[in-house]
Amino acid sequence: VFFRDNWTWMKSALGTGASPDLALAFGEEDKFASSQELLAEALPPAWVFRAPGGHRWPTWRALWDKVLSSAVLTGANQSASRPSAPSGRSH
Repeated sequence: VFFRDNWTWMKSALGTGASPDLALAFGEEDKFASSQELLAEALPPAWVFRAPGGHRWPTWRALWDKVLSSAVLTGANQSASRPSAPSGRSH
């Protein structure tokens, strides 16, 4: 249910022409990297972060450094029209 609800929201958000407030970060050798690349194609490039490595803590630390040093968290990349996020249901 969680993943279906999120993909449904993502599809509706992208259908509006607005980019959702979603940052994507993943390791280039992660076993899920190919599916993450599909999602990355739908997001603004400034909101996608890649780092060498797999699904491991050193990779995640490097990715967090990239995200934290970017403008993503400052609101500099936000547009005026944003779709509402998925419901706050507990999953």
